[in-house]
Amino acid sequence: MRKTPIKAQPDDNLMELAESLRRAVGGFVRKTRAEAGTPSSARNETLALLEYCGPMTTTDLARHRGVKHQSMRLVIAELEKEALVTRSPSPGDGRSQLNMISATGCKILEQSRSARSAWIAGALACQLNHREQQVLSEAAALLERLTQS
Repeated sequence: MRKTPIKAQPDDNLMELAESLRRAVGGFVRKTRAEAGTPSSARNETLALLEYCGPMTTTDLARHRGVKHQSMRLVIAELEKEALVTRSPSPGDGRSQLNMISATGCKILEQSRSARSAWIAGALACQLNHREQQVLSEAAALLERLTQS
């Protein structure tokens, strides 16, 4: 994952907004996972990375996730045992194995995402009026734009 360098020094107001957003988004993610019964785990994060980036070696997965190779090797072994990941020889290096998310792994990820989306939709319907939903829709678009830069 590449990190985008920040070119301008933000003022105090922007720093306060940034901290507020960090807390709100983090709390929102934690609450959503808890309410939907889909807690974050090394397994789910590894599956999502494989789905997003495609087949990767265990070394590359460890580097992308910021964990030790040994830890990632254990996660991959567990995922492979449950048929959520498959492994095959790397075409570029016969000594390396590529880890790929399986159809079952994709299904598990989709179920988790659907459960979280359903909880969010229910919370939006119950707790926010139409105007607030529209504001949140606009905010979501802005957050999306920030992640594209």
